[in-house]
Amino acid sequence: MNTLADAILDAVKDADTSEHREHLGASLIGDECLRKVWYSFRWYVKPNWSGRMLRLFDRGAREEPALEEIIRRIPGVHIATIDHNTGKQFRVVDPELPALGGSLDGMLLNPPEAPDQTVGLEIKTSNHKNWDKLKKSGVKSAQRRHYTQMNLYAFWFQLPGFVYVNVNKDTDALYSEWIPFDSQEVDQARADARTVLTAETPPRGISKIPSWWQCKFCPMLEVCHFGAAPDVNCRTCVHVESELIGANRWSCSKTGEMLTGDEQRAGCAEYKGPVDG
Repeated sequence: MNTLADAILDAVKDADTSEHREHLGASLIGDECLRKVWYSFRWYVKPNWSGRMLRLFDRGAREEPALEEIIRRIPGVHIATIDHNTGKQFRVVDPELPALGGSLDGMLLNPPEAPDQTVGLEIKTSNHKNWDKLKKSGVKSAQRRHYTQMNLYAFWFQLPGFVYVNVNKDTDALYSEWIPFDSQEVDQARADARTVLTAETPPRGISKIPSWWQCKFCPMLEVCHFGAAPDVNCRTCVHVESELIGANRWSCSKTGEMLTGDEQRAGCAEYKGPVDG
């Protein structure tokens, strides 16, 4: 028998419009497995989140404006979440790797961690287990992707560092940490991005064992370890060509035409999957 809880989760999933991202996200490039990053950027697996996971994502999205509003009440601290040049969230791409980019939660002026300075703000949420690990070990150890993401933003926006805030979803407790700019982290992240953007075949994965703890829950498990067919779109087609260093362009070798994001998602009748897919 279906329950109201089941119906709620079904309704959330039915309303989901998640699509492949056109860019290589700063929030992804810090992942330990570049093979996973490559598969994601090349659109091998279409997003297919459960209703429960979509509600978790929504919880994180709702936390940002709630905390931002509280920060606005703090005497002497100023926050900006909208780029006045565009009227939208702060958005940036790498000057040498335009396919690499992301969106910034906000900027702070005069936070306690960096008096009289303008710095970045990153807001995340965690379950109790991961929050405890974060509090014990710090962002760099416990949430490396978040650490990489913030340093890329600091590099692009020329900021001295970030204030990182994480909300415990079980208790509503807060953890914050000052993240000073780490140029070595940026150099490594941009080198990894070049590897992903220039590789024509998947880079080496983190493990060849599908039951490895980082692999068994990975959304790329089936295509990576068991040769499942990839999602049908231009990026998984053998006819696609890309120019991703100094540009962010995709084209079709059969037609010679440049491909928009929507055209890449749609594919065509001439689709031919990769040999390893």
